[in-house]
Amino acid sequence: MNREIQIVVVCIISFLMVSGVIVGILTLSSENPFTSTDPNHSLSWSVSVNDTLTYDMLYLTADIYGDSIEEEWESPNNISQQITAKIINLPQIPAHLDARSFVDDIYLSPKVSVIFSNASEFTSYQRSEIASCISKSIFPIGDWEFLDEIFGNPLEFTTPGGQYPNRYIYGGTIANSTFFEFDDTWRQQSSGHGSYRHSQWNVLEIERGISHSIKYFWIFSHVAGYQHGYAFTLLP
Repeated sequence: MNREIQIVVVCIISFLMVSGVIVGILTLSSENPFTSTDPNHSLSWSVSVNDTLTYDMLYLTADIYGDSIEEEWESPNNISQQITAKIINLPQIPAHLDARSFVDDIYLSPKVSVIFSNASEFTSYQRSEIASCISKSIFPIGDWEFLDEIFGNPLEFTTPGGQYPNRYIYGGTIANSTFFEFDDTWRQQSSGHGSYRHSQWNVLEIERGISHSIKYFWIFSHVAGYQHGYAFTLLP
């Protein structure tokens, strides 16, 4: 009988010791400054919902041959006007980011509605395209070194796209103490060996996280091709 009691006591003590170790591990994990619950960046928004941004915008087009975007551009009928973008949404910034999640959760998130001085000059698709351009030109600030690190080697990936996959490339770098440059390209091969592509270049103010200038091009190239684009310049 005494031996049975001893065995029970030993089992109880062992259980308590194991429980104590588990509690200790959990406590240390909650206090550990390097756990996965801590942010891996210090990004935050410097702009607010309802802020407005005003741009001079020039609509550009060009006939092209091959795949070059270095051809001569012109503005048909001198289509140029001021547009005002009102910030209507700023996505929550996840505590943990990498290049892909920054693109998906921050960069591609719709952020603005756009007021045109003469909206009739553009189709509804073009107006949506312009709003997307400006949405993609608003960044959180406070950790440009982090963005420089995760986009220093461009992010490249593909997604299904019907007959041919979509190819995406995103890259960014600190240009100097004033500006951060970010660009993205989408490309899809088409039947007949032509291709579709769009590209956007942002020159962002490090202090505010908004683009000083934006250039966007949409291109279809084959034996002959067509492209259109927009050039935006931020006004004071």
